[in-house]
Amino acid sequence: MSLEMPRLIIDQSQCFKECGLKNFSDVTREGAELGQRRALEYTGEIAEQGNRMAHIELNRPVIAEIALEKAMKEVKDFNITFIPQSRPVIEVQIEVSSDWRPTTGRNIDINA
Repeated sequence: MSLEMPRLIIDQSQCFKECGLKNFSDVTREGAELGQRRALEYTGEIAEQGNRMAHIELNRPVIAEIALEKAMKEVKDFNITFIPQSRPVIEVQIEVSSDWRPTTGRNIDINA
């Protein structure tokens, strides 16, 4: 019978990601997604403003309304949280090997 020393594997990658410590590929992917999302949002905002300005028959001060909306942006909500919120993944690997073979057809004398 042989026994190797147990191996303890601790994966803290999710904890590090929650703290903002990400690898290069994750940072690049998230930055690209954020840039694409913001570009689409801004394109929609400009298109909506253009549609409002196109309706001159409403006789409203549209440019003043848009300027006021941009000046009076919503107040951001702040909150406190503790990081990391997830626990590390802990894995223990133990390898035991045995060469035990059952005896067949033999009598075992216990009193010997």
